[in-house]
Amino acid sequence: MNIELMTNWIDELMKFGYRRPGQKAGNDAENYIENEFQKIGLRNIKQERIPIKNWIESSWSIKVKSDANKFETLPSHYIPYTAFTNETITAPLIYAGQGEKQQIKDLNFKGKIVVVEFSFPILDGKDFKKLALSVIDSNNRASEGPLHEATWIRPAWHVYHKAVRAGAVGFIGILTNQPGDLDSYYAPYGFKEGDAILKKPLPGFWVGRKVGKHLKKMAIKEHQAQINLEGTSEDSFTSNISGIIPGKSNEVIIIASHHDSPFEGATEDASGMSVVLQIAKSLIDDNTKPEKTLLFLATGGHFYGSIGTRTFIKEHPEILEKTIAEIHIEHIANEAIEKNGKLELTGFPELAALFVPYNKKCVAIANEILKENDLDPTFILPAEGPLGKFPPTDGGDFYIEGIPVFNYISNPVYLLVNYDKRENICFERLIPVAKAFKSLVLKLDQFSKDDLLTEDYFFKKFVGKFAAWNSKRKIEKKYGPGVEM
Repeated sequence: MNIELMTNWIDELMKFGYRRPGQKAGNDAENYIENEFQKIGLRNIKQERIPIKNWIESSWSIKVKSDANKFETLPSHYIPYTAFTNETITAPLIYAGQGEKQQIKDLNFKGKIVVVEFSFPILDGKDFKKLALSVIDSNNRASEGPLHEATWIRPAWHVYHKAVRAGAVGFIGILTNQPGDLDSYYAPYGFKEGDAILKKPLPGFWVGRKVGKHLKKMAIKEHQAQINLEGTSEDSFTSNISGIIPGKSNEVIIIASHHDSPFEGATEDASGMSVVLQIAKSLIDDNTKPEKTLLFLATGGHFYGSIGTRTFIKEHPEILEKTIAEIHIEHIANEAIEKNGKLELTGFPELAALFVPYNKKCVAIANEILKENDLDPTFILPAEGPLGKFPPTDGGDFYIEGIPVFNYISNPVYLLVNYDKRENICFERLIPVAKAFKSLVLKLDQFSKDDLLTEDYFFKKFVGKFAAWNSKRKIEKKYGPGVEM
């Protein structure tokens, strides 16, 4: 395996710029990956286009009338896929607290710009340790206490939908604990929402916590504000790219990552794509003759509601029927924390999770490949349980379809903001991760789907499902039923 080659793949993908679904940089990256699949020597290469709407912002602003009766501009960032105003909207602010049902039940949002605080929940290593099927954490860095903010979970997002239903004219979210006090939060991006655009008919904005403290005071007083979000939306496409190493049987193992990104996309997900490419090249260089057909897949539109994965599943039932396992690899990342108001790398790799079935064989294999390649710390978690009904990855939909999954991911605090830079990649782990999952492919090549579907860990499954149910119960008690995160 070749770190220079993996680094080159990363650099070439990053050169395209923000690889957003439907935009030129994203489409150029798709063509590049197709070409690299050909150079590696994969067979039956396909680039399958998926129609989407191309959402491109051109300008945005928030201005609020101060106590001095003058409009002042506040630093902000747009919420992707929300409606364009195409003109300035002037309306009073209304403060909705943190979106708790007792705070918003009597508020009248009609004709107003709703301001709500978003506080990300804190991941706790002790809780994960209890629910994990195995833990690789030799120095107890990850499993003995609080970790960091779960920046992909937004408990107050349901207020946006309430604001739409109530006739509000705008929405502003305050990111109260985004590490680094960054407002460039590219979320929500349609994940599990169906159509990423039609569900967001209200212009939306994010502000950081310092700006948010100032905005909160003015929202409580219902000051006038002006909002503007201009841009265009037109028909476009994103693509899935696939290629195979033919096997002796028609059974399939899928090895995948997504190719799109909201910003520079270093860890998200040039790092994951470089691993998938390296596994494919290494197996071909070794002249591997697998029993199963190995299908390598670069999915499009993760940042458009995971439309690439969902479309692949919908359009290829004949492949799913023969698929014994899906391997997904995302975010080979360095850890960062906030110091003196800014994000800084700690010098340690970010904690990773490997989601696997409730199956002793799968857990044994996961332990073996992770320990052999010194991928510490990693929690081996059940695909269903502590974080919901499927893994929080772009491959999670495969689990919903009954496919045994091995989904590897880390979630550094900078993942969804404009701080995902080249130096954030954990370069020293690229080869170990590639070796680990190449080994996994070869091990799974000897199994049947029935081997992997056999369920063990019945008590762990009960505890995990109870924990997920109890967490949902607490959230709905606080925020109300039907909370979307």
